Amino acid sequence: MFHQTTEFNLGEAVVGRKRLGLGLAALGRPGYINLGHAADLRHDYDMAAMEARAHAVLDAAWAGGVRYFDAARSYGAA
Repeated sequence: MFHQTTEFNLGEAVVGRKRLGLGLAALGRPGYINLGHAADLRHDYDMAAMEARAHAVLDAAWAGGVRYFDAARSYGAA
């Protein structure tokens, strides 16, 4: 996760807020990056099921205000 505080003016007050990002390695390569967490996948390694769960996480992150997503080819299907 990436954390950085950004200050901006709101009227005459200086307000700070944190930037928040989501790393996608665990979504793109769940069996590799999360060794020992097979129960979290419910033993469902079907690509469509993993994609649906990843989209649910991304939708929740977006709804929560996350706008920075860290994805790389090495993350698999991220």
